[in-house]
Amino acid sequence: MTKVSLLHGSILLMAMILFSVTNTFCQDYGLTFQSYNVASEKRTSMDMTYKKDLCLKNHFKLSFDLSMIQQRDTYFGYIFRMVDDQQKNIDLIYEVDTLKLILAGRESSVLFRLAHTQLATWKKITIDFDTQRGTITLSTLGKRYTDSAPFLRQKACYKLLFGANCYRNFATTDVPPVRLKDIRIVGSGKIDYHWPLNESADSIAHERNGRLDGHVHNALWVKSEHTNWQEIAKLTVDGDASSCFNPKTGEVYVVSTDSIYAYQPDNQNVLAIESRSGSQNLHPGSQCLFLSDQQKILNFIVDTHAQSHFDLSSQQWDQHPFDPEQTIYWHVNKFYLPAKNSVFVFGGYGQHQYKNTIFQFTPGNPSWKVVQTKGDFFTPRYLAGLGTTSGADTVYLVGGYGSRSGKQAENPGFLYDMLRFTPQDGVIKQLYTLKTEGNDFVFGNDLIVDSRKKLYYGVIFNPGKYESSLQLVQGSLLSPDLRMLADTIPFIFHDTHSIVNLYYSEREQKLYLVTLLWSEKANKTSANIFQLAFPPAVYTPERAEPDRVAGKWWPLVIPALLLSLLGVWWLRRPHTPQVSDKVFEPIMPEEMVSVEPQKGAIYLFGDFQLFSETGEDMIKYFTPLLKEIFLLILLHSIRYKSGVSSEKLNELFWFDKSEKSARNNRSVNMAKLKSLLEKIGHCQLSKESGYWKIEVDSSYIYSDYGLYLQIVGQKTTINRKCIEELIAITKRGSFLSNMPFIGLDVFKSEISDQITNIYINYAHQTGIKKDPAHIVEITHHIFKFDPVSEEGMILQCKALVLLGKHSLAKSTYETFVKNYREIYQADYREEFQQILIY
Repeated sequence: MTKVSLLHGSILLMAMILFSVTNTFCQDYGLTFQSYNVASEKRTSMDMTYKKDLCLKNHFKLSFDLSMIQQRDTYFGYIFRMVDDQQKNIDLIYEVDTLKLILAGRESSVLFRLAHTQLATWKKITIDFDTQRGTITLSTLGKRYTDSAPFLRQKACYKLLFGANCYRNFATTDVPPVRLKDIRIVGSGKIDYHWPLNESADSIAHERNGRLDGHVHNALWVKSEHTNWQEIAKLTVDGDASSCFNPKTGEVYVVSTDSIYAYQPDNQNVLAIESRSGSQNLHPGSQCLFLSDQQKILNFIVDTHAQSHFDLSSQQWDQHPFDPEQTIYWHVNKFYLPAKNSVFVFGGYGQHQYKNTIFQFTPGNPSWKVVQTKGDFFTPRYLAGLGTTSGADTVYLVGGYGSRSGKQAENPGFLYDMLRFTPQDGVIKQLYTLKTEGNDFVFGNDLIVDSRKKLYYGVIFNPGKYESSLQLVQGSLLSPDLRMLADTIPFIFHDTHSIVNLYYSEREQKLYLVTLLWSEKANKTSANIFQLAFPPAVYTPERAEPDRVAGKWWPLVIPALLLSLLGVWWLRRPHTPQVSDKVFEPIMPEEMVSVEPQKGAIYLFGDFQLFSETGEDMIKYFTPLLKEIFLLILLHSIRYKSGVSSEKLNELFWFDKSEKSARNNRSVNMAKLKSLLEKIGHCQLSKESGYWKIEVDSSYIYSDYGLYLQIVGQKTTINRKCIEELIAITKRGSFLSNMPFIGLDVFKSEISDQITNIYINYAHQTGIKKDPAHIVEITHHIFKFDPVSEEGMILQCKALVLLGKHSLAKSTYETFVKNYREIYQADYREEFQQILIY
């Protein structure tokens, strides 16, 4: 390490500490109380005294910040109830735009007129308990209201309950739609208790000094509302459904053959609006849009230009188009331009062709036209994201998958260009190409554009995985950077049968995400609706009791400054060359293993990687389907020398097609695979006796799986050289870790069993005492393939103890116990000290 890098490191550490602790104060926080929008048993309650009563004496104040959720039907309920040890109650109620105090069962003269719209932002509320004068004063917005409370005593113990509660005769489920944060109790001029309510998970409201933690039931933390997607609706509907959004009401619509399902944010329910005009023929691949100026839902088919409109007031479709053929325009992007009463449709995919046509039509008019564009080339694609400015006068389209020629067989790949389209003149302008850092992804169908801040929000996912996940991102309209926001959502991607829509409700200040998965065989669609508070924030896992640290951040700065000064002193002091006495440290699991791509290589351990003999990364040319076909044939060819039959391929990949359709699909994909293998070099696809095989010339193409089979196939005893060769392979990770294709499970299972057995047998054969550091390294690789290997855990703990790393040994044991409990739903029976004597 150089002197400059050490100085930079010291300064960087100080900056990171300052940023991390001050960043806490930049994020909104608090607790949202679920109110009449949910059933009574799901409403929020918070008991600050569930462990013990709150005992106070003399003069004290209770204060908190409060805001009110807007656009709700009912604004009534208990903000808090305090009940003393003589069962005298002090309640703060919100009713009909008024704050009221209830004192010992009577309505006091303290009535504070405060409309719920005034509470859209945080307001501080203070209640002053003057036990000497026997008065209670409510203060907010610079005003004070006082009433007598002769029952107050110099010393008393209280129950302090917010929202719903089940305490004796004071139980209630009347909860107003409020948010609270920073609850404080101040006595004798100092803060006695402080509950910041800045958690993001769990049911504990931590008191900053740990004196009296509160318990929350049905918690909805404000932090988590901005970082954790919440599933709000899950339904199965008939037909190949689509979704659209009403920005005025914030309603999300799922359009099925017999009903329109409307998620209503005001009551958080899904209303089924049954079609009075009978079932609608939803053509597979058809799309819908909400026409905001007409209050109608438009459903259209690109292939035939057929349209139908659902009137929400009459609950009827005006047309019933029917087309028995499958669309050749899957995953189109679309938007509605009210100023021109026009719908624009972009791109799509079908019959092995990517599209770049832009259609324009007027709802209700059967005549469609092709938009003649100018400017930059619009590469044919699908799986792109599209969004518009508020008036839809400027359109942004980003990413996707396609090829320049539009032909699926001619070098398809991922696209990361950001395009701007102006409907007025038809000009397309490429703004930039995204920075992807080697990670392949496509976009959900929609972007949310913030033209004022020059930002957009979208959803990305890896189409190479059937069990994929959705990640919300924030991008700039000016530069090619992406920022990951919120947590991920599990997502089943079945190519043309899956779709993702993203909507923004300014009324609710929320993002809504809809996933649709159509089962062609059952002709039903699984729909899931999620919500996230806007603006979204970066997701970070909850750390234990962060609030107690957050309030004491300044002491962290002093060590950081001292560390920086120490770094400067070290740089300036005279140095004497030293001989390092550092012992060998095994590779820890959290360390990243860097593997340099090499010419002509097939990596199957860790993430699937494929390089041609010229060093080109070939994965980008493989569709998800081609990856699965390639791997299935390759593994059968190398492992069993037999290949895969056409019938087996049809059964796995085209089971839902007719024999003719399956044969056509297979022929097209085999032609593409053969072309790609020729580009790799020294790889050949052949068909012998009805079986498809892939032949790889190992003289030119390296295969880690081929080398692995040579090592484990040796008949001699496995020695240290073999183990080091095996470690060089398995350090990349488990077998095909990013390929969840079910047809590969038999290979993954076999390899996991073989590797763990080899490593464990070698460890026992070598002996722990002979080289404990080497044993620790070996066991790290065991855990990559079997995280609950009992023998691996015992070996690692014993080896770490021999190395004097007792805390690491205990940590290994605790991690194993946790994983064991999660997988087997049972506790591991052996104690830490017991495993060390085995």
